[in-house]
Amino acid sequence: MEINKEVSDYINQQLQKGISPNSIKAAFLQKGWKEEVISSYLDEIVNNFSADQNINNQEIFTKEEDPVEDNIDKGSSGDLPGPVELLKQSWKIYKRSWKTLVGVILIPYMMILVFVMVLGWVKVSSPPLSLVLAVYFVSISLAIFFIWMQLALVYSVVFSGEGIGIKESYRRSFKKIFSYLWLLFLSGSLVFSATIFFVVPGIIFSIWLVVDIYVLIAEDVKGLSAIIKSREYVREYWWKVVGRTVFLIILGIVIILLPDLSTYLVRKFLAGIELPELVLEIPDLVFQILIPLVLTPIEMIYFYLLYFYLKRIKGNFEFNPSRKRKIKYILVAIFGTLLVPAMIVLVIVLALKPKESFSRARDAQRMATKNILERSLESYYIGNDKYPISLDELVPNELDELPKDSKTGIVYYSYESLEDGKNYSLCIDYELKETECVNSARNRFERQNIYKPTIPPYTQYTPSNTNIQ
Repeated sequence: MEINKEVSDYINQQLQKGISPNSIKAAFLQKGWKEEVISSYLDEIVNNFSADQNINNQEIFTKEEDPVEDNIDKGSSGDLPGPVELLKQSWKIYKRSWKTLVGVILIPYMMILVFVMVLGWVKVSSPPLSLVLAVYFVSISLAIFFIWMQLALVYSVVFSGEGIGIKESYRRSFKKIFSYLWLLFLSGSLVFSATIFFVVPGIIFSIWLVVDIYVLIAEDVKGLSAIIKSREYVREYWWKVVGRTVFLIILGIVIILLPDLSTYLVRKFLAGIELPELVLEIPDLVFQILIPLVLTPIEMIYFYLLYFYLKRIKGNFEFNPSRKRKIKYILVAIFGTLLVPAMIVLVIVLALKPKESFSRARDAQRMATKNILERSLESYYIGNDKYPISLDELVPNELDELPKDSKTGIVYYSYESLEDGKNYSLCIDYELKETECVNSARNRFERQNIYKPTIPPYTQYTPSNTNIQ
């Protein structure tokens, strides 16, 4: 059937704006078009539509359950659905694809469970180096596989309208592992760098980048371009995205607390009944298993729906970020990248001898305090011809206040007047060396015992050989 050029141009324009074929069809039917005619038009145009637009690939809804269609028909396509509506749609999609979603998550979890069980069976007091290296290798492999699982889960969500299975989700996602890791590195560096500046910029960046992974998967836009495009999608709807994100976070916290609450209630109602500990922990175990299998996929779907609607609202806009704009993001990312190892080195240095470093600094302060007290005592002696009975007499003429440890407030010195005020004993307690005591003559002595040097007795020198010639 030959297609009218005006109709063809109109349909292509709507597809480029992100309008679904179902919505376009509904609009034509309202204008009186016959269903079989517009259906044939759409089939041919959609099939010939550029694959770069990813229209078919981004259909998370089946043709029978496209909720976006209602919003567009009512002229409300310029707004995002509320958080409750997004959650309802997420649950609906989860129920339709739960087998694939749960299967994708279960594979790495089962592998980790088997690995932990094997480690529990192997009991070696001094494991050989080969066993240690094997454990490290398996641990790193499981960590990489876990990242692959996250990416496969995103694929199973993004392409759930196609009904792809577990194997296909892992197969497609394998090709994007390195792109995903690079995106994680860039976004993590940007958020970390922004967080250094009083936290708030970090929150702003986190919201801007909330849909970057879906830009990577659904539109095949990589690296900084995916980050910048995610910001463009969210920028005009920042507060609305924040509200919907906070709603999901609060809901997640409540759900995570359910295991503890269930255990508490079971113990309370069965307080008078003696049951094995394992029976009382059953509700907690059930929730611990179900939460990641349900909550994780729903979170993925929820945020993909945010991206889905934002893209529908904004349509396909021209996106060619300038080199200057990319450089700004690169500089921020480099700052965060360099700051992380610098902080790690600082932590390692402090962790080696943290107490000794701080103690040395406090001892230097205490030595300075000793010098101040000595000068103040000598000044008091000049004016009063004796040393004070107590250091309190130095305040306020010689000192504004007596020194104390700035952190703990502890007095780390002792004072005693000796010889009717003609001498004194001032002792300073250090952390890394022995207590030091001084008197007015600046001689060191043991606490409460003045050191008095012993003068050797006079002995007349008598030459042993007095042969005088």
